[in-house]
Amino acid sequence: MGFAARSLITNNSTNGRSMPGPMPALPYEKPNTIVAADVAPPISGRSHARIWLAVAVIVIAAIGAVGAYSYYHSPSAALSIHITSLSVSSGDNACDLNGRAFPGFSATGSEWVAETLAVVNGYAHSCTINAVSTTTAGFDLLYQNTPLTIPGAGTADLTFTVSTPTQSYTGILTINIE
Repeated sequence: MGFAARSLITNNSTNGRSMPGPMPALPYEKPNTIVAADVAPPISGRSHARIWLAVAVIVIAAIGAVGAYSYYHSPSAALSIHITSLSVSSGDNACDLNGRAFPGFSATGSEWVAETLAVVNGYAHSCTINAVSTTTAGFDLLYQNTPLTIPGAGTADLTFTVSTPTQSYTGILTINIE
């Protein structure tokens, strides 16, 4: 809406002074009104309870998700694994290895450590390592390259993966070779 210009008129009764003319009528503006369809109905007590229940379920699920992520992805630095040596035990003295020791390693709990042992056959004839296992509690040996045949007085690499326990450990890891 534009403003209407006021006209100046001279009235003799005002002693020649200019006076503004009549003001034009302003259009009537309807005040803001709220239509019943625009307003949400009040929330009942049962609806409030449902909202709070939904919020509580979401918060509990979020806490559970963060806890699970922390459990499976946090470093196990608090769990210290220190293997002082790998001690070989062999009931049939496979490749003349019974009683031999190899250097150990350090790791953290719940970790997989790849090991390679350069095995020297103490016999003049070839020998075969058919299986590798451990009796040390909490440890497991996986992915071994057996059967492994080693020529007489020769050397071959025996490889396997050590699965470390979920608690701290310091000591000897006994390797059973058959």
